[in-house]
Amino acid sequence: MIQERLRPSRNWAVIVVTGVVCFGIALGRTPIVGVQSPVYDIAGKLIPGISNMVALGRLVVFTQFALVLCSGVALAWALGRVRARPVRIAIAGLLMTVVAFEAAASHPMVYVVSPESRSANALLESLDPGTVVLLPAVPVSAGILQPFTEGPRMVLGANDGLRSVNGYSGYTPNGYEDAVDALNGFPNPASIEVLRQLDVRVVVIYTAGIEIPGTDVDEAVNTSGLAFWPPDEVERRMSRVPDGLIAERYDAADGIVLELTPAP
Repeated sequence: MIQERLRPSRNWAVIVVTGVVCFGIALGRTPIVGVQSPVYDIAGKLIPGISNMVALGRLVVFTQFALVLCSGVALAWALGRVRARPVRIAIAGLLMTVVAFEAAASHPMVYVVSPESRSANALLESLDPGTVVLLPAVPVSAGILQPFTEGPRMVLGANDGLRSVNGYSGYTPNGYEDAVDALNGFPNPASIEVLRQLDVRVVVIYTAGIEIPGTDVDEAVNTSGLAFWPPDEVERRMSRVPDGLIAERYDAADGIVLELTPAP
């Protein structure tokens, strides 16, 4: 009898804990209010396969499932204590109205145009397949600036046939932040070592800001120092490039494209 009484509460505890842990893992290393959750790193060491998962955001489904179950039970408990049937019907009707109102809400869309004819992204479409890195690369720790910079770059490069080291997703590979930090030091030895490790053949350095139609985040992105480097800074960096690293240089309206020599 005691076990039968404990079993339901134990099941609910498992459901709630699963929902909380899955939410923590789904956050990955994305900072929330400037604080990075340690759950993903801890789970990656304790649970086999977590560190290799790609779409971490999908784990939120288990969190949503736990919330639905808890909400349903709480609602049934509350309605069970309301004896007046009209009141119960009114509460249910109010909840249905809220759901319908939420479902009818509109969502802002971001429209990304095709690359301009003289842009670096348009130039990439004429190059042979390989791996490309776009500089400056935006770390995940930059918060909302990362998706609004790397996201449009991904779409603009959809037709170039190159694999990009940069990107935006609900998943951050292990070592990505360290790689970004090293790459943004181009052309120092640490950045070149990472370029060779990742078998990068093409490097793009942006010298102009990015336009994001349909949003009001352009100014925040382009004044962050993460979307592009000023032309004079780029030329100072280029003056420090080791001999023999670059096979070809192409100048575009919004940056430069460098084809690297194959690793010896």
